[in-house]
Amino acid sequence: MLKNTKGSSLISTIIAFSVLMVGLVGFTTAVFSALNVAKKGTDIVKKAENAQIEFYTGDTSKDNEIPNVGNGTYYFTEKGESKGFKMEGQKVYEHKFSEDTEYKIYYFK
Repeated sequence: MLKNTKGSSLISTIIAFSVLMVGLVGFTTAVFSALNVAKKGTDIVKKAENAQIEFYTGDTSKDNEIPNVGNGTYYFTEKGESKGFKMEGQKVYEHKFSEDTEYKIYYFK
């Protein structure tokens, strides 16, 4: 069939090497993406732990009481969402943190 096969093994090797490199680039990208997500998760856990420590060891006398809707009923929902939960018959307080004002703890008395 093919009588002139000179150089075909070199071309096959180059193609195989190219396919291997594309696979390695994809794998490397996936590993670095996973490491970045893991780092972000670790940062969030550290902030949550620091917030808990500050809450339990800090001064809560300056916390804001959240006004209720009426008759001691509070509704907690996510921004723009209708799902959530309600609390009845308790006062709800909001504790903001000095480290990051984005995070808050809500507690009930």
